[in-house]
Amino acid sequence: MKNLSPQTRPRRSPADEDARKLVLFNRVLAGKLRLEGARRQLGLSRSALSEWLQSCRRTALLAFDEQLRQRLMVRGAPAEALSGALFSGSLSELAMADLLQLFELTGKSAVLMVTNEGARGQLWCSAGTVIDAVCGPLSGELAAYRLLGWERGTLLAELQESQRPQVIACSTQQLLLEAARRKDECARLLGALGGEQRALQVSSEATTASEPERALSGYFAAPRLLGEVLELSPLGDLETLQALQQLLARGALVDAPAAELAAAALVRATPEGPSWLDHRSGPSRRALNAVSHLLSLPAAAWLGNKVSSALTPPPPARHQSK
Repeated sequence: MKNLSPQTRPRRSPADEDARKLVLFNRVLAGKLRLEGARRQLGLSRSALSEWLQSCRRTALLAFDEQLRQRLMVRGAPAEALSGALFSGSLSELAMADLLQLFELTGKSAVLMVTNEGARGQLWCSAGTVIDAVCGPLSGELAAYRLLGWERGTLLAELQESQRPQVIACSTQQLLLEAARRKDECARLLGALGGEQRALQVSSEATTASEPERALSGYFAAPRLLGEVLELSPLGDLETLQALQQLLARGALVDAPAAELAAAALVRATPEGPSWLDHRSGPSRRALNAVSHLLSLPAAAWLGNKVSSALTPPPPARHQSK
């Protein structure tokens, strides 16, 4: 059979062409076709490849969401509970502050879920007003300030009404302005304190003057990274950094030796069973990273040995012949 020239080759309809692109995309996902091979088959330039991938990703996400919605409805889920529009993206491209201003302008109600290096938080809007937030040990305005300060991570916003009681009393604009001020002040204090990787411990001559300072000192009974305590503290990020600055100025906290930090981090990270890996928090990950750096041992190899020893049954006892 003679090959048809480009001029005589029958043209595919737009629907057929879209279907063909989706088939190739599925083959790429299944590992049956390399991305470069799909690009050549579609006759796409390298610059057009990105647009094709984004288009297929949107189609796949919409199809999955619709399939999930239909399955839940078959199992008795009410349609109104699954009808909220979703926005998702990277915080570097979709800033929370911009989205909250849009919700305020349009009077929308929504629930925002944010993740950042393992840490998670939620924020609730009602009729365009931020009413509550949670993040780790923080809630209300303090949690909202932390979430608004994140520059990396992912954001998922669902437009829906919420019965969440209003905890945050200030307006959205006031909240955003205060969050920006606190973010700048936190960055300044964190730089002055030496950064999140600075290891501290309580001084043998420690004296504390207030309840918040006593609470923070308790975290440093064994050597800890400043960033760990910043995530664990229920005082708020700015308040925690201000208290730490005062503790350091009075000599209540001192720098921890590397060996003592490694030993303390290992004790905190020791698993109680194989399932501990599914529940690692941001602070425990920081501890593991500090240990792997100090001991010049890859964290992955260290964790692998721990899990392997936990999962491998002991060898059967040998019976000696008399």
